[in-house]
Amino acid sequence: MGAAESFGFVACGSDMTNVYSSNCSIGRPIGGSIGFVHRVPKQALARSASPAETERLLTGHRTPLQNGRNMLKRTSVGALEIAYDEVGTGDRPFVMVHGFTGSRDDFADVLEPIGALGRTLVPDLRGHGATTNPGEGYSLTQLSNDLADFLDTTGAEKCDLLGHSLGGMIALRLVLAEPERVASLVLMDTAARSHAGMSNRSLGAIKWLTRRIPMRWHWRAIKANRRRLPEPARRAAQEMGDERYWARIRTKLEAMDPVAFDELLRAILRQQSVLDRLHEIRCPTLVMVGDQDAAFLEPSREMADGIPDSKLTVIKAAHHSPQIEARSDWISEIQAHLERVRA
Repeated sequence: MGAAESFGFVACGSDMTNVYSSNCSIGRPIGGSIGFVHRVPKQALARSASPAETERLLTGHRTPLQNGRNMLKRTSVGALEIAYDEVGTGDRPFVMVHGFTGSRDDFADVLEPIGALGRTLVPDLRGHGATTNPGEGYSLTQLSNDLADFLDTTGAEKCDLLGHSLGGMIALRLVLAEPERVASLVLMDTAARSHAGMSNRSLGAIKWLTRRIPMRWHWRAIKANRRRLPEPARRAAQEMGDERYWARIRTKLEAMDPVAFDELLRAILRQQSVLDRLHEIRCPTLVMVGDQDAAFLEPSREMADGIPDSKLTVIKAAHHSPQIEARSDWISEIQAHLERVRA
């Protein structure tokens, strides 16, 4: 990921591809020089959209089914108000946790078929989507604790758990801390260790910029470089419709707490490896990764090798978000997994 000489580093690197679906490598600049940043008005300090603003923007590009009254719910976990989607019925829910810079909207187009299999819960993480932006608590441990508390408040004593990218790192920590809570696990385009490096100077530059530049400017930089998106992301944009595809990304970025942006990025890059603890995971596990998500192919193999009852599935023609880029294949894999673990 680039240092201060590149504005485009906000669209590159490890976990951030879950929204951007960028094929940027660490250190590769996009979006031009830092002179681009200088065109942002100095008085335009970064801020996130309010939960109400986020919900208004998000529902504007969902389908009528997804706008159903009974889907969006909220629950309080201490001072944190967590927004989540709920569909389907059943005793043991399937819980899907989005990645860094994402939101529950990352799973909007698969909720109907997955909800038909049983109760399905999709929360927005702390500092993301329509959940509270508290300005603190942005660590993998705290987000794992938030998830455990969310399960408590929604009556999910035990669940089948999917974690995407950052969500997978959170899911790993939950299953290791409270294995009795997780009946089965899906680890999608994620890692059990840090798989990318960045200097403290570069992280400091990101923090400085993120706290000063409105989040919508990150979206503008990404969209300006859309020709450099990987093929699966370009195809997904065409299938979804260009307007809706980019509205989704803008909504999620504008909703995100700028403090969460740089603090969680640091947490991801500086995380303590749990590779040596993977053998402790005893629940059935599906490790899933897109065949074009180069940064996560080897970490996925490591997890599949380290978890005793695991299966590795590589989704063809997919990058970092198979549920969007290869929806039919993704749904088939999830259906097969849930049928197996719930039999």
